[in-house]
Amino acid sequence: EDPSLEQIRSIVGSYLPTSMIDRQHSCLLHQYAINRSSGRSIRGTTRVYERPHVSTYYRSRQRASSSDNALAVVVEPNYKIPPASLTFTGYAAKFVNLSPKSVNLYWDGGRIPSGPRAGEMHTVLVGTIASMESIGTSSFPGHTFYLTPTYDKDHMLQRWTITEDGPISYYDPAFEDMSTDAQRTEMERLVHDGKWTEEQRFRREAWLVDRSFGRDYLIKTGRAWLANFPQPYLRSGDAVRDALSMFDNGAGAVQEGHAMHMWQADYIGQTHDVNT
Repeated sequence: EDPSLEQIRSIVGSYLPTSMIDRQHSCLLHQYAINRSSGRSIRGTTRVYERPHVSTYYRSRQRASSSDNALAVVVEPNYKIPPASLTFTGYAAKFVNLSPKSVNLYWDGGRIPSGPRAGEMHTVLVGTIASMESIGTSSFPGHTFYLTPTYDKDHMLQRWTITEDGPISYYDPAFEDMSTDAQRTEMERLVHDGKWTEEQRFRREAWLVDRSFGRDYLIKTGRAWLANFPQPYLRSGDAVRDALSMFDNGAGAVQEGHAMHMWQADYIGQTHDVNT
């Protein structure tokens, strides 16, 4: 029997404080749960930021035009300006642990070439990733990371060499190289045998929804999705009063649908006048 929306929310509430429960996320996971047996996909729409051409950041040409018998200045972009080649090649990397146990993430710097420790492996512990959680760090092309059990740093579970095109890595040993149908059957068996809990299954499926959205986001924007899906919309507008009342009431966090005022930053040299 498929879980109800209230059951989904109760599972979320077992590991998240009430202030962090997003009803959009609960509803989305409910739709995923009731459609997974049929293999049907979930379709919807969202908003993404499409990066404009760098030439639009520089307004070097101006022309005058008349509108309603008044002289107006129209600012035009300079399309001759090409994107710069960056010398800094760093980027953010993200690692997701889809196993039922915590693991340690290490950065592998290779063997030390000289000095008193020459020949030894240079490794740095990035952190511990709990079950169904993630961790992020900065990286450069060609950096290598690996996972170990929390109790044995010499036992390597999985290893990755990170590239800018693939900054997100998933550790999913129980379902690696399985088809969608095979994963579904195996998960049912693990839960039935008591090796996985309903909460673990729910949280893993939440990551699968996030991963699926990330593929569409990459195709649309050309950028990797490093946040968690879904995200509540932050509506632009005059919402200072709402923000102040939210914090006065002790909420301390942006709730779903809360409106936050955001100034436009369309080009270099743009100014905003504020009366205060």
